[in-house]
Amino acid sequence: MHQGMGAVIAHGFAACCQHRTAKPLVFLLALLPAFYLTGAAVLDQLGANPAETLIRATGDWTLRALCVVLAAVASALVVRRRIDQLDLVAALKTRE
Repeated sequence: MHQGMGAVIAHGFAACCQHRTAKPLVFLLALLPAFYLTGAAVLDQLGANPAETLIRATGDWTLRALCVVLAAVASALVVRRRIDQLDLVAALKTRE
């Protein structure tokens, strides 16, 4: 197993996350549910019991965000495992 490849992948991800637009983009995406619920409250579209609607909606958005994060972590672990299992030195030494 080639241990250096995991460091290369981690460095690439870290470089991507350090892009100057990455943090504001993630922050705006995280605020979308708040904007949606604020707009619904201002336009009086929350129904007869607005408090219950807000509580349920925030719970729904929380579960959606949790599912997205868990799927991303699982995907990253699968990709990391497959990259760590590659024998890149042997693959680069082979001739076609």
